Amino acid sequence: MVNIRIYFLNNFLRKIFAYYKNKFFFCRKKSETMKNPFVHFLQLLGIKHTVKYTSRVYNEHPYKNSLYAFSNLLHDYGVDNVAIQLLEEDKDITKLEVPLVVSLGYNLAIVSKIEPDFITYTTLNNYNAKDRLDKFNEYWDGVALLAEIGEKSIEPHYIKHKLYDLFYSLQYYFLFTFMFFLFIYAVWYNELYMNLGHILLLIINFIGVFVGSLLTMKHYKIKSNYADKICSLIQEGNCNDILESDASMLFGLIGLSEVGLSYFTSNCVLLLFFPALIPMLAIINVCVLPFSFWSVWYQKFKANSWCFLCLIVQALFWVIFVEMVFFGYFNQIQESFFFENLIILFCIYAIPFISINLLLSLIIEKNRTESMAHELSSIKANDDVFKTLLIKQPYFEVERDCSQILFGNKDAEILITVFTNPHCIPCARMHNKITKILQDDNSKLCVQYIFSSFREEYDMSTKFLIATYLNNTINDALKIFHEWYSFGRAKRFDFYKKHKVVIDENCMNEFYKHEAWKEKTKLSATPTILVNGYKLPDYYKIEDVLFTTIDFSGL
Repeated sequence: MVNIRIYFLNNFLRKIFAYYKNKFFFCRKKSETMKNPFVHFLQLLGIKHTVKYTSRVYNEHPYKNSLYAFSNLLHDYGVDNVAIQLLEEDKDITKLEVPLVVSLGYNLAIVSKIEPDFITYTTLNNYNAKDRLDKFNEYWDGVALLAEIGEKSIEPHYIKHKLYDLFYSLQYYFLFTFMFFLFIYAVWYNELYMNLGHILLLIINFIGVFVGSLLTMKHYKIKSNYADKICSLIQEGNCNDILESDASMLFGLIGLSEVGLSYFTSNCVLLLFFPALIPMLAIINVCVLPFSFWSVWYQKFKANSWCFLCLIVQALFWVIFVEMVFFGYFNQIQESFFFENLIILFCIYAIPFISINLLLSLIIEKNRTESMAHELSSIKANDDVFKTLLIKQPYFEVERDCSQILFGNKDAEILITVFTNPHCIPCARMHNKITKILQDDNSKLCVQYIFSSFREEYDMSTKFLIATYLNNTINDALKIFHEWYSFGRAKRFDFYKKHKVVIDENCMNEFYKHEAWKEKTKLSATPTILVNGYKLPDYYKIEDVLFTTIDFSGL
């Protein structure tokens, strides 16, 4: 008998391990890929990336779901790309290399395969299609984004993000592994496998947990392909009609879907770890049966629509009832009906209910935050909004001759003035941002540094940085600036010796110009960012200026 048990457990463990390995290391990535078109495109290109980071930067991009967003992000990933417009007489997609992004009127699609007569593509709303080329050409407007990978094509800070994703995935893996071993321990220790009634109850309630989770995701608009497919089984029904009604909320605060999910979850906990209380489950099950009558009545006569997931839940209530009657659990109620058991029973049903409610709050808040981040980015990218807020900010007179420390395009229409302190930690972070901006696009902006240390004993640092710029090429000066803000400022005297510069008359004249500008403007906070003299509005970052197309000549 023992050998049979070990054989059964060994095979069961191997199957479960294989399932978890595929489920939590691979399937999660696949489902997220299908939701995010930019991730899908990177996969087709074969570029190293992480799903979590890539999904976030795409979803928060102010021009998400546009060719500009794809082009802008591909540039960040080190991928050369170009948008083309083919004339009607030259519109032949078979001459282009896949993968590519094409414009289909008001929608975009990612083309993954082109055959002599057919084309395979995926739209941004995850609609997979394979059409004949002649049919595809009817709604393709000839616009396409072509991408070419190179040696430096990779996600920014890929190793760091990959380690974070690995740690995140391992948490899932270990969580479900520990839960699984607890499940095995409970089944083995309590010998639940010896009782057919217990096994059936477990299976029914596990189904209830699955259906309840789908119903909860549907209720809170968390994407689930399984939920959508099941809800579509009844043509005259619509789960959304029921789940969005007032009746779907208990006291207007708690969704009935999560109540059902917590009910089945508590049943599983009771069955696994407190088998002596299983007869008490019969009483609780009888208490929830009247709800099934109300639910069916409401869907039939009030909502005039059916929720197939809801009907499955109601059916499970009755399956549990019939199963408990058949196996005689009602006859055992008196044996387990004690005051102490009632307290334990209350905890068993209260803890999952509260935990699920809190967890859902976190998930909903996370989704809301991501959505709000995209909406805020879109608003900030609106030129009219930015211009209106910008001209309401304090204005400080600044010209290119106020400081010779200029990076980027010196003739650019947009002048970004950075009032910075060589020993300021936030200024160091700002310099890193500016370095990245100059690497991404140094043709649209002219970045001007005006230094002030605010303390006489640190004036040498200001003079050192000014002399570094005046006595080196711009690229070399920018490299030394980066070293200074990264680690040099902490050991400034050693850094002075390493990069020997001459503090000459030109350097001192430039130093006095910076000091004079500081006295004139009365600015005392660093870093302060000015856009053509106007202080950068609150909630805007210096990176946001890259997205503007404002005509600054009139400001």
